[in-house]
Amino acid sequence: MAASESESQDQSLIHQARCHKREDDTGFLNIFKAWFWYPLHLACCIGFVILMLYAIDGQDFGTGSPPSLGDRAQGFGLYQTEVNGFISVALVLMRLLASCSAALLVWRLIYILLEKSGLTIAELCRLANLKVPIVPRLDSRHNFHWTCFAAIMTLLLWPPSFAAPLANSSLNWIPSTRVSPEPGQSFKFPIYDRQHPDRGGFIYPHIVTPAILKASLMVSQDPDYAFIALNKSQVPLKRYIYDSSPPLNDSGICNIMLPYFKVTGIQWLDAPEGVDIWNLDNSSMLDNNPNPGQFAGVGTLGFFTETKWNAGQAIESYKAHESETFEGKRNISIFVGEVNVGKPLKDGSIPTIDTPCSSYGDILGELPSVSQASVNIYFNKKWMAKRCYMLAEVNMKAGAYPNRRVNIKRVGFSNKMSMAVPIDGPADLDPVLSPDNAILPVLDIMSDVTRMITYMDLTPGWQKNNSIDNYVSGMLTTAYHATWSAMPTQNATETVSITPLEPVIQARVNRGRLYIWLAMNSTLTIAGIILAAVLKLAGEAKIIRDTTLAAMTLDLKYIAHEGNNGLCNAVGLNKDDRALGRVKWSNDVDPEINGSDGEKYGYRCCKDLVFVDKK
Repeated sequence: MAASESESQDQSLIHQARCHKREDDTGFLNIFKAWFWYPLHLACCIGFVILMLYAIDGQDFGTGSPPSLGDRAQGFGLYQTEVNGFISVALVLMRLLASCSAALLVWRLIYILLEKSGLTIAELCRLANLKVPIVPRLDSRHNFHWTCFAAIMTLLLWPPSFAAPLANSSLNWIPSTRVSPEPGQSFKFPIYDRQHPDRGGFIYPHIVTPAILKASLMVSQDPDYAFIALNKSQVPLKRYIYDSSPPLNDSGICNIMLPYFKVTGIQWLDAPEGVDIWNLDNSSMLDNNPNPGQFAGVGTLGFFTETKWNAGQAIESYKAHESETFEGKRNISIFVGEVNVGKPLKDGSIPTIDTPCSSYGDILGELPSVSQASVNIYFNKKWMAKRCYMLAEVNMKAGAYPNRRVNIKRVGFSNKMSMAVPIDGPADLDPVLSPDNAILPVLDIMSDVTRMITYMDLTPGWQKNNSIDNYVSGMLTTAYHATWSAMPTQNATETVSITPLEPVIQARVNRGRLYIWLAMNSTLTIAGIILAAVLKLAGEAKIIRDTTLAAMTLDLKYIAHEGNNGLCNAVGLNKDDRALGRVKWSNDVDPEINGSDGEKYGYRCCKDLVFVDKK
C-alpha cells in the first residue's frame, strides 16, 4: 500500500516536472522586456513636452473647420481643432502607457509583499483593483518597513492618473492675425493738408467741433495704451484713421506716417498771486466751450494761457513755423480737487471758504509740494466750495514718424474708424523725426480734447494709483495722437497700400503647468526604479512580466475553502472575507522538487498561498 502511494506521488511529481523551469528572467533582453514600460512612458512624456514647446508654442493655427486636403496646400498646415485632437490622443496614449506600467508595478509589489510580510485578501484586492495604499502595520519592525514601502510605492502611482488636466490647461489660445496670400489693396486715408492755401480754415467752430468729438471718440476706443507704455518707460505710438476710401473692413499691414509726441519733463510751479484761474478756458478754440472749467471733473487739464486764443494770431504762427518739428514748453493747468464748505474732512474738521487746498487729492493722490491756485464758488447767496488747481511747465517734443510699419484694423461696429499700431511696439526713445505742419494746430485743439476726455470719464483708472506726472504725460500723449488723427483734412488724402491679414489663433503654452505635468508623470518611473532596486537587493521570486499570468499562478487551495465560507466561488468579498488574516507564500514551496527516486523534477506550477498563522 505504501509503495502504491509513493508511486502515485512520483507520477504527480513527474507530471509537474513537465513544466520545465524557464530562464525567462535573465539576460539583457529579458530584463529589457521586464522594465521597458517605465523609460518608454517617461520618454513619451518628455517628447510630448518638447513637441508642445517647440512645435506648438508661439505657432499660428487656423480657426474654424479644417478644409479638405486639396485646399490645405494653399492655407494653413494645421487647425486649432486638429491640434486639440492630437494633444488629446497623445495624452490618452500616455495614460494607457501609465496604466500598463502601474499594473505591472502593483503585481510586482503584491508578489514581494507575499514573500516578505504578507497581506490580507482585502488588502490584496484593494491594491490590485484600486491602487489603495496598505496601512502600515505596527506589529513588528519588519512588517512596518515593508508596509510603509508598499504605501509609498502606491502613492507614487497616483499623480499620473490625474495629471492630464494640467497638460490640457497649459495650452492657451490667443486670437491673432497673419499676412494673407491675397494681393494688397490701395486706400486713401484723410490727413491734414500741409500745402493747402487756406490751412487756417479749420479754425471755424463748425469744423473744429467735429474734430474735437472725433478725437474724443478715438480715445474711447483704447484709452489705456499711452499710460501702459509710459509706465514701462516707453514712448507710445498710435494713429487713428477716420472715413478711409474705400472703407477698411478688415485688418492689414502697411507703412504710414505716425504722429510722435513725448513729454520730456514736467516742472510744477507755484501759482502766482493774482492769476485768474478762469483762464483755464482761454486755450479753448471755441467761444462757447462745451465743457467750461466750472463744470470740469478732477483731472481735467489744458494748456494755460494769459489771454484768450485768437484765430488770426494762430494762423500767422502756423505760417511762421511751417515744416518744423517741435521741441519746446507749454504751461498747463490741472484741476486737482475741491474743498466743500461745511462738509467734514477726514480729520473731522469742518472746512470754511478760507480752508487751504489739500496737498493730497482723494483721486490724484499725493500732489507736488507747490502752492495751488484756487477759485471760490459762490451760489445761492453763500460760499459753496473752493476749487483747487495746479500749474506746471511741460517740456514736449513732437514731429512725424515717417514710414512706420503698422498693423491697421477696424475698431468699433462702424467701418468709419480704424486704428494703426506699430508692429514693432512703441517708439524709439530718441527717434529721427520728420517736420510736421500739423503740430501747432494740434496743440491748439488739444485743450478742448483733453477736457472732453475727462468729461467722458475715459481715464478714471489712471487717475488713481498713478503719479500725477504719469497721468499728465499720458493724457497729453493720448490727446495729441487722437487730435492729430482727427484734424480737419480739407479733402487731402494719403494713398496707402495695405497687405491684408487673415485671422489665426496663436498657441501659448504655460510652461510651469507643463513642467508640473511632467514631474507628476515622472513619479511612475521613480517608483519603477525604486522597485527594481528593491527586487535586485531583496527579492527572491522571478520578476513577473504579465499581470494575467501573475494572477493565474496564485494557488488558493489552502485559503479558498477556509471555514467553508464559499470563497472559492465568490465574485466579491463580503464582511467575513475582509476579516480573514494575512496570507503569504507557503514556506514549503521549495525551488525544486525531489522525487522518491532522488531525481529533481523542477519548479511547481503554482505558488501556494496560506494564512500567516497556519504556515
